[in-house]
Amino acid sequence: MEDREACLIYFRQAIAEPLSVQPWSEWWAENDELVAQSFPLVDYVRLKHRKLWGAQQILQISGELPPDFAPRSPLISGSCCRCGERFVNQPEAEASGDVRCSACGIKYLFVYGPEQE
Repeated sequence: MEDREACLIYFRQAIAEPLSVQPWSEWWAENDELVAQSFPLVDYVRLKHRKLWGAQQILQISGELPPDFAPRSPLISGSCCRCGERFVNQPEAEASGDVRCSACGIKYLFVYGPEQE
């Protein structure tokens, strides 16, 4: 049970303060077998394929995160909220509005100016 808790501690930290832990791909390479032994198969597959997004879903299912949880922008957190890899800010892409994670390809939409209600 403490192996599972060690994984959950990483998930919580990777979501809350991503730069304080190693990127998902490095963590997964070291902990793949631990996850396989500590989680049901459905959660293992979720984590293997959905990466940090899968970890977020596990925390939502357990009630640790609200169902409508929205991770911080990668420009603020420094990490992609889907794959957990470090986010490299490319100013030219940001200026055009086409900002993508170089690891997983997810596109982030950035809106400039005051928040809209």
